[in-house]
Amino acid sequence: MERQSPKNLSCLADSLLAPLSGMAFADAFLFSGLQEKFMADRREVVLSERERQCLRWVEEGKSSWAIGVILKVSLNTVNFHVKNAMRKLESTSRTQCVVKARRLGLL
Repeated sequence: MERQSPKNLSCLADSLLAPLSGMAFADAFLFSGLQEKFMADRREVVLSERERQCLRWVEEGKSSWAIGVILKVSLNTVNFHVKNAMRKLESTSRTQCVVKARRLGLL
């Protein structure tokens, strides 16, 4: 495959965006919001080792209490690490957090 020159890439970008040029302002605004949301999911997220351990056990269906027993830490400590991971991954549930972490290759 030949290497694309900047000029060719610019033409490609223009051809991909051309259908959007006829959109109403509101539609373009919504499109940019979707684009920002997509890019937000691609930003670099770093989980600590303990956050990853807790999420792996959540993935196995363990409760915070059971994870605490396994890792020899308190229930509050487990919840602290899980909530930190949820905040970093912008998720609202433990399940959603595990799915996002798995999709991003963090687990």
